[in-house]
Amino acid sequence: MDEFSIETKLGEVVFLSENRFDQKYWIQGLADKNIKPYIYKCPNCIEGNLVISYANSIYYEKIKNLLDSKEKERIGGLGIAFKISTCDNCRKKFYIGFGYVEPHNGFEVITLHNIVKIGD
Repeated sequence: MDEFSIETKLGEVVFLSENRFDQKYWIQGLADKNIKPYIYKCPNCIEGNLVISYANSIYYEKIKNLLDSKEKERIGGLGIAFKISTCDNCRKKFYIGFGYVEPHNGFEVITLHNIVKIGD
């Protein structure tokens, strides 16, 4: 997995969840045994995909001091965890932020929080 460092420049926000309870963007339940990745059409080349899973993600504490508060606000927050994902076609890199929700039934769910281009 690629590293996130002080030199990492976040670009355009291409997705920001406005409703964490929309099951369309639920990645997995924390108790799920059979995890299927979420496929998101690459907003850069349109022909490729970002294959998104919560596996091997990194908790936000690892990078929270690398971004100032205005940058965190601009991208809609860091989420509870993140990973760097690469388009399977154009190789463009994206910051994938994950959120967390516990619907009324008590089932803990990881959600897709935001997708941000890395670089220009």
